[in-house]
Amino acid sequence: MARATSLLNKPIPSPIQLTFKDAKAIPNWAKDDINKIVSLGFMNGYPDQTFKPYGHGTRAEAAVVIKRFYDWVHQ
Repeated sequence: MARATSLLNKPIPSPIQLTFKDAKAIPNWAKDDINKIVSLGFMNGYPDQTFKPYGHGTRAEAAVVIKRFYDWVHQ
């Protein structure tokens, strides 16, 4: 999804600092993409201020991310 945003001619916000409590656990190869999807608002992390990079997302969470991406594309 992060790479798909590069294919569209839409503005992308400036990168933000990942402030999740478990940000150090995010693999280096994924940090740029995660930064992009968080700055675009597709993902927000969990209420306990974690991202859980090795957690298992639910279908409901995936549906929310896909819907947010869809809405962003069709703005």
